[in-house]
This record gives sequence, C-alpha cells and structure tokens, in this order.
Amino acid sequence: LMALIMPVGIKFASTLLINNIDYGGKEMENLREAIFRETITSDTSSATYTCGMFSNGLALQQNIELDDEAIRGVAAILSFLASAPMDLPLCDVNINLVDKLCGFDELASSISELVQGKSEILDASFLKALRSNRTILATILSRTLLTSSESSSFLSGMVILRWFPRLSSQTHVDLLRVTGDATNELFSLSYDYHDKEKRSLTDFMRGLEMKVLNGDDDTFLPRLVLIRAVLRRMNILDRHNNLNKKNATSNVVFESCAKFVNIVKNKWWRMLMDNISGGDVKVAAPSLLLVSEILSFYGNHLANTTETALMPRDLAEEVKAIVGDSFELVANLQSLKKRNRDVIEASSYFMSSMAAVPIFFFECIPSAKGIELVLNGMKSSFSDQRECLLLDAALCSLIRHSGLEDIQLVVSYILRTNDGKPHEAAFIVKVYHMLITCAKSQDQQTFLSSQGKAFLLISMGLLRGKQYDTTQLVSNVALFSKMMTTLISKKELLLFSGREIAMICSEMNPLFRAYDRRETTADDDVLIFKSCCSLVSSLVSHYPKQLYGCPSPLFSLLLALLTNIFQTNAKKGLSQMALEYAKICELLIPHKDIFKKHVVSLLLAYISSLNRGMSPTTKSKLMPSIYALLDMCSEFEMRQINGMIDVSSKALFGPVFGSYQKYYQYHGQG
Repeated sequence: LMALIMPVGIKFASTLLINNIDYGGKEMENLREAIFRETITSDTSSATYTCGMFSNGLALQQNIELDDEAIRGVAAILSFLASAPMDLPLCDVNINLVDKLCGFDELASSISELVQGKSEILDASFLKALRSNRTILATILSRTLLTSSESSSFLSGMVILRWFPRLSSQTHVDLLRVTGDATNELFSLSYDYHDKEKRSLTDFMRGLEMKVLNGDDDTFLPRLVLIRAVLRRMNILDRHNNLNKKNATSNVVFESCAKFVNIVKNKWWRMLMDNISGGDVKVAAPSLLLVSEILSFYGNHLANTTETALMPRDLAEEVKAIVGDSFELVANLQSLKKRNRDVIEASSYFMSSMAAVPIFFFECIPSAKGIELVLNGMKSSFSDQRECLLLDAALCSLIRHSGLEDIQLVVSYILRTNDGKPHEAAFIVKVYHMLITCAKSQDQQTFLSSQGKAFLLISMGLLRGKQYDTTQLVSNVALFSKMMTTLISKKELLLFSGREIAMICSEMNPLFRAYDRRETTADDDVLIFKSCCSLVSSLVSHYPKQLYGCPSPLFSLLLALLTNIFQTNAKKGLSQMALEYAKICELLIPHKDIFKKHVVSLLLAYISSLNRGMSPTTKSKLMPSIYALLDMCSEFEMRQINGMIDVSSKALFGPVFGSYQKYYQYHGQG
C-alpha cells in the first residue's frame, strides 16, 4: 500500500507547491512546465537536475510570492508520509521516487531562502516541510536507493549531495541536524551494500569531497556539520572493528574512509584550529567537534592495528604532535573566565573522544596532564551546576588504564583545596566512586582502601548541608546511596563497623522529617525514597550481624520510611515506594529472632494510621510489607500489640490479620 501512496503523495505535494508560485517571465513558465514533465509525469530519473535548474531560475526573482495555506498543505502531506512505516522493494520506480524527493527538496530550499523573513508563519511552515522531506529521505534511503543493476551506480547517476542546506545554521539548527542524519543514512547504506554495489562508497566519498568539502565560505558551517556527521559514523564503525570486515583482503572500505579523513585534515586543519582559537563561538564549537572526530579516527587506527600502509610513520608522528596542540587549545578554553556553553560541551566531547582510545591518548600527552584536564572540566561542570556524562566516561576510561601513581594523583587533586576552599563534597564523592568502581589492580585497591574512612566522612556531608537547594539535595542523596552501596559491596576496600552503620542510618532519618523537608516534586520524593531503600537493603544483605548491635537506628529509619508512605497519595509514586519498602521487610524475615521485638513499633504505626483513616489504595499497596512484618512476630509480640490498641483499632486491624493468616502465614503440612 505504501508503495502506491508514496509516489502519489509526493506528486500531490510537488504539484501543490509549484502551482502556488507566482512566476514571472516566459522563461520561468517554461521551467515550470519542465518541472511538471520531469517530476510529476515522467518516470526518468532526472528530477534533481531539472529542479536545480528551476531553483536557479527562482533565484533571479526578487518578489516571489507563495500562499501560506499551500505551504501548510505541503508540510502536512510530507509529515504524514514521513511518519508512515515503509518497506519498499528495490526497483527502478523507487529510485525515481527518491530522485524526485531530492529534487523537490532542493526546490523547497531555494524558495525558503527567498521568502525568509517575509512571513514568520510561512518560514516555519517551510522549515517543517523541509524537515519532513529529509525525514522521508532518512527513512527510505536504506530500503530503496540501491539498484540491482551492475552496469551503473545509482549514486553516480544522481546528484544526491546537491540538497545540503544553503541556509543559515543559526536559524535552522534542527533542519541541519536532520540533514546530517540523512547523509549518515546514505553513508551507512553505501557501507552496508559495498559488496553488492562496488562503486557506491567511492562515489559517495567523491561526491562528499566535491559537493560538500569544496564550497563557498558562506556555507562553511553547514558543510562542516555534514562532514562531522559522516566522520562520527565512521568512528562508531571503526571502534567496533567493522570498517574493514567487508573485504579483509583489500581493505577497500577502510582505504576509502582513511583517504577521505586525510583529505579533510590536509584541507581544513589550519582553518579549524584558527576557528577554535578565534573569538567566534559560532564556529569554534563545531570546529572542535570535527577536530575530535578526525583525531579519534586516527587514534582508533593506531590503537587497534599494527598496519602502517595507510598510516605512515611520519603521519603517525604528525598526528601525535597535533593532538598535543589540540589539548593545549582545550586547556586554554577551560581557563577562560567567560565560557560559552557550546564550546564547553565541545571541549568535553573532545576529551571523551580521546579518552575512548587511552593507549593512543597516553602516547600523545603525559597521563597526569590528560587526567588533570578531565578533572578540571568536571570541576567546572560542578561549579556551573550541570552534569557532564562525557567527562565522567572519559575519567572512567583513563582510570582503567592508569597505574598507581595516576590514582594517587586523582586522590590528591580532589582532596587539595581550591584557592583556600575545599572542593564540593559532591565532586569529591563522585570522583572517588569512579575510582573504587574502575580501579582494578591490587596496589590501587590497597591505596584506595587506606583512604576509605576519610571519604566515608566526606560522603556523610552530602546529607548534612542546610545550604543545599532541592535539586542539589536530590542529587546528593542519589550519589550518597550509590557511593555507600558500592562501599558496602566491596568489603576489601572498607569493612563497616556497627557504629558506622548506625551513623549511616541516622544521617538518612532527617530526610523524612516533616519539619526538615524542602519543597520537592513527586519525582524527587520517589527518587529520595528509592535511594534510601536501596541503601538499607544493601546493609541488611551484607551486614546483618552488625545491625544486630544497632537495631534502634535501623528501625527508626524504617518507621520514618513507613510514615512517608502514609503521607503519599497514589499520584505521587505510592506503588514504587511500597514496593521498595516491601523488599526491605522481606529481607528482614530471616533475622526475625533478633528483630521481632522491634517490628512491634512499625505495626503499631500502621494500626494508628488505619485508625486515623487510610485510603484503600494505600492499604492495598502496603499489604505485602505488613504481611512480612507480621510473619516476623511470635505469639508474644501479637499479644503485646493486642494489649496496646483500643477496641476500634482491633476492629480495623482484625481483617488485616485474618487475611494474613489465610493467604500468607505458613501452616505446615499437618
């Protein structure tokens, strides 16, 4: 069905657009008729060329007019077609279809350039139409582009790369991003079908070089973004050792990619470095991203293979030298007082890309210098109150390939003062958590173990600061839980005493006191609750005997958690909280001989809440937890509870206890 709908929809959209252009002059009328012949009625694959001629003709018109309703109609049609699931067969009809799409896309790009600024509605509609059109391209390229004919290559017969945007990337960032996705699809297609269509990858690289790499200065930024998109896909394939798997004998695929990367480096490198060090932040960030992809490609090759035919020794030494120069630029960007957000993110991406190939990384610059640059970036992100996962991944990668001296350097860095002030507790704890997670050698573990007590106390500070706002508090609780859970599971690093376990439980208790609570959202409440429950479960699992000596802090915390559930309604994560609490209660059952007398306080709190009025939803969600607590009680505890509640409470609790005896309590086989 879609094989029938797609051509009809595109023809209708093209007709609607072309018929609503206010033409001027006989020459334009002739071109319009040519468009109808080639794109609407003809089955020959030449629509892209004809639309290009038509676009050039439109460029001469100064007062082009378009109907807003017509553009909205075109956008709606193309959006509908872009959202449809398509699985079209490989045939000449679909090759012509894609050719018409590309031609129509170039036509729409030209018109959008002419009408820009005349109507905000019109411009927005055109942007939607172009974005939809490129979404169609990205969707169907991998299914329809290749011909089964061996005599000619489809890519050589169609000017696919003519439709890259000639628009301002500042106002069409989304459009440019989708264009890069479509170009990536074409590269992936050429790569995947290299064995079937021998010239596809070569033609693609040649077209990329001629149509995108070489161009006017006015279009440098869009061209840079497209080149970077293709190189990023190359690096992803290269990291998985896939670039040469199609033809291991001749390495044709890798040769094509390596040759193109060398061309980009030789032609653009000096300009890219000038852009990064210059004052124009609009080109500095994209330039740094492209530099990251180029160096990452070389790093992947040097780290994963010993071949030198594609990477001569002099080129390898040159690359290592320019990596050092690039790090100097990034270090200078980090030291600026006024830092642009895009440039900061590009710097983080650069360091993450280099850290992904740590063997190559440490050959280019000293390990201490590289690690310090990453730590500086992480510290800056904490100062700006933003999380940078790229730098986190970079540090983890470097730690896994570092020696004891580098680990000591990291610990010294996070413990030393910054202009007389210590680093933020969250920054210190996060870095130490990465260290204990990623460090593997015995000497590293021994050193980190010697620092465990100090970092345990620093971790406690995450919950004590009254100066933290709501966002910081939620983040600190999650980090505290993650840190403590990891330390609890790694007894070779730190063996907790009963006193330290009691301190951990006591530090979490104020989080659930009504007078200590800050204004938090429902999601924040659930995250805090789940983080604390996860930590308590870990303590019960790994340190039950130590908890025998300090049951009061544990059950005081459990009472605070239970009270928090009473105060939560169904719309604020009641199900998630009750589930986490039930897990703790079930973990306590094997230790009921020690904890049974402390369970009484939890059951009395539940009965008191029943007496005050508990919603049926809350009562239902808490049943697994209450059943587990009842299962821990002996006959003595039940008599104690019965003697401490009044008649009305007995009437409310009676059905709950009866349900427990009927459905949960184990009666034996007798």
